[in-house]
Amino acid sequence: MYKDIAQKIALEKDEKALLKYLRDKIKDGHKFFQSHKIARDLGLSSKFIGTILYKFSLLNDTRLKITQYARSNSRWTWMIEEEQK
Repeated sequence: MYKDIAQKIALEKDEKALLKYLRDKIKDGHKFFQSHKIARDLGLSSKFIGTILYKFSLLNDTRLKITQYARSNSRWTWMIEEEQK
């Protein structure tokens, strides 16, 4: 039981770190992101990043518009923009 709680807390922490990373990069003018580069910068796996970005794209509760943009060599490029209010 405690292991499940610890894993959930770690997941939420990683998701928040990912959202902060994306918002900071968008403010700097970035629009296209590759999972493996995000993973490298945050010290996470690219598979985890792809899974979370896909989850965010379905939920629409992040105020980010996340779209799978292109795939090359089994790596996804994501187009991420802030949604207009």
